[in-house]
Amino acid sequence: MGRERDSILGAQSELLAAAWLMELGYEVFRNVSPCGPADLIAWKRGTLDKHLIDVKTVNNIYKRADGIETPNVPAAHPDGVHYLVVSGGQVLGFYKREDNRAGSVAYWPFGPSL
Repeated sequence: MGRERDSILGAQSELLAAAWLMELGYEVFRNVSPCGPADLIAWKRGTLDKHLIDVKTVNNIYKRADGIETPNVPAAHPDGVHYLVVSGGQVLGFYKREDNRAGSVAYWPFGPSL
């Protein structure tokens, strides 16, 4: 039951992330395969602005040495895929790890922030 529950939670997170990206004006395409480097592709119509996104569902937050609380995400994706973090039914944003340390930093991969 645990694996099935995790799959359902992951699918819910992907849908929340897709809705969030659509609110930002992106067209969103989901990966129909359960495996692959990315869960979503976000595309801004009429531009070359396309991004591969891996949605990460996070249940706990890591407290870094500097006191900042962040989700713990995997090391940088070799294919340039961005990690979009969802926790508690909310999109937290894009996060990346620096120097393979625990914890992560927030960033905006889509050019000028909104």
